[in-house]
Amino acid sequence: MKILLEMRPALDGHAGIPQETRLLFRGLSTLEGIDVEGLLQSGSRRLAKGLPPEGSAALARLSPDQRVNLLSRVVISLQKSHSLRDGVIDRVKAPFTMLGMLAATLLGFRQPLGRFDAAPFRDFVWRELFARTLPFEDFDIVTRGGFRVARQP
Repeated sequence: MKILLEMRPALDGHAGIPQETRLLFRGLSTLEGIDVEGLLQSGSRRLAKGLPPEGSAALARLSPDQRVNLLSRVVISLQKSHSLRDGVIDRVKAPFTMLGMLAATLLGFRQPLGRFDAAPFRDFVWRELFARTLPFEDFDIVTRGGFRVARQP
């Protein structure tokens, strides 16, 4: 069985829903027969696209350094900006992004999910999603899982 678990709550806070998200991902990752992947997305920013699907020709054309470059862009796009300029830009773009997604949905378009290979970024995945409340003994369990990237909020 495959499960896609939204990880956005784990990016915020320590207790409550963020904690439940971390514990659920960890728990599902330990069960046999369950293939859990985390969905990385932002509530307000458009994210970088991540890697193409596994086994695709587009992925085969990418060199290892190009793959790391794409994954790095996802990491950077997930980081919260604390500048006033970026905050204003995000707020101005948000309604247009929402309208664009609504129009695309009404026209039958689907949002493809990119892949995020956590292997080169295990420390980032741990620090941003899990380290706030899980013990370090869970590091290998939660960072070996797969992740998907939803570009649109």
